[in-house]
Amino acid sequence: MSDAASNEEIIGMALSDEECDEAMFRFVRKDWRDYECDLFTSKWFDYRYLNPVKATYLYAHEFKKVYRRFFRKTIDYRGAEAVRPLKRDDLFECPQALISAIWRGRQHADAMGIPYDLYIDFAMEACLRFWKRPHLPRPAQLYSGEVCEFVQKKWEDHQQGFLHVGDHYSFRVQHYVGTPAQDDHHEWLMNQATKRSNSFMSLKGMFDGDLLPIAKIEARFGHEVSQRILEAA
Repeated sequence: MSDAASNEEIIGMALSDEECDEAMFRFVRKDWRDYECDLFTSKWFDYRYLNPVKATYLYAHEFKKVYRRFFRKTIDYRGAEAVRPLKRDDLFECPQALISAIWRGRQHADAMGIPYDLYIDFAMEACLRFWKRPHLPRPAQLYSGEVCEFVQKKWEDHQQGFLHVGDHYSFRVQHYVGTPAQDDHHEWLMNQATKRSNSFMSLKGMFDGDLLPIAKIEARFGHEVSQRILEAA
């Protein structure tokens, strides 16, 4: 979860592990629960430290924000803040169908490794390309095969212009202890660097920002590159 999100009051984040387990076993199908283990290796890095129930609360929180933004832009600029996209503040007080739709939407975002706000934004855009209804798309409409295909392409294009990094403190080099999430984040950063026209400056920025250890830069890009980075630091 990003620092920005952690500074907001997000419903559900204060739940205990026991309360999360109770909600998951009460409201979520077993096959969907079983899928969560796989998602911990693909989801966006900041979410790998969240219980699936808390991650779903975060997805619901982001859905409300994105929904209001699209409402403001496409329906009523002045009335957006009064809109209640999920009807209830607490997701798990909503009808079962809505809980399931939010859960499944979050799982699709996790499978694709996309931050929730971007996934929902791209998915809404995908739906609205041919939308002819008086209301905005609902959560259950944000993960069809066609929508996911659009979102995946949009995410790949988005990475060309924006560098997304994990905000969680564990992704700073000073906190590195060799967890799978930390190593995956390093791989993500190095792959992102190779996509940029000036990979050296990207790597230098990652090193200066305490995101990549010099040893991994040297192992992937060679001694000459690592030395240039150290000399320019």
